[in-house]
Amino acid sequence: MPTPEQMVALYVAFDTDPTPIVEFLAWLLPSYGVETSAPRVLDVGCGPGRLLGPLADRGWRVQGMEPDAGYRGYAAKIAAQHPGASVAGGGFADIGSALTEAAAYDLIVAVNGSFAYLLTPSQRSEALARCRAVLRPGGVLFLDLPNMLRILFEYAAPNALERRTEGRRILLERRHKLDYQRATFTTLEHYVVHEPDGSSWETRQEHPYAITTWPELEHALHDASFDDLRTYTSYAARTIETLGPGRMLIAARAS
Repeated sequence: MPTPEQMVALYVAFDTDPTPIVEFLAWLLPSYGVETSAPRVLDVGCGPGRLLGPLADRGWRVQGMEPDAGYRGYAAKIAAQHPGASVAGGGFADIGSALTEAAAYDLIVAVNGSFAYLLTPSQRSEALARCRAVLRPGGVLFLDLPNMLRILFEYAAPNALERRTEGRRILLERRHKLDYQRATFTTLEHYVVHEPDGSSWETRQEHPYAITTWPELEHALHDASFDDLRTYTSYAARTIETLGPGRMLIAARAS
């Protein structure tokens, strides 16, 4: 079983630069009329804290929430180096508990597909209601989701990937599994890691994602008292876009 440090190393090796995300969020808030120079942000499913430092460095007050203990421990180390950043355990089902404050946040973000891990409509509806409860009126919810309709329509078997970092050689093979009954799309990952000292180890992970569509999410957002819904297909966007090729990026305002 890999250690938490090894699991974080795998995440970081295949991660992307968070700068486009941070710049998009910095544009998104004032586009909704949120003009405060130090917004309060809740990052749900923050992983190893990839957004905590860059957001805190802008003077934003950001709290990460992460259910995985290994990722959370790494994120806490990052938060300790950045005044204004903090980390708590838990995920969407814990929003509204003592970990968060009612009507306290200007922005809630769920990037890298964390909302897609909610596999049923009832889980998604509950999560949206919890988000609404801790957002200030006029606050913004931002969801970054895999565009499952595009993925299924354009499906091709994934290629093997390789990364070299800190002397490690990391090989990643992915497969996908479709569950028609539960409407889930599961990514099966097999990592083989060659360490600098010549040793090696491997691990397998499963990531089940809900197959969600914009009409369902639009309805659920309105039902949870969100309005001014906007869609985008990439972090380079600076105007509202109709969903199509690209990711499914959704913003909404707390009514």
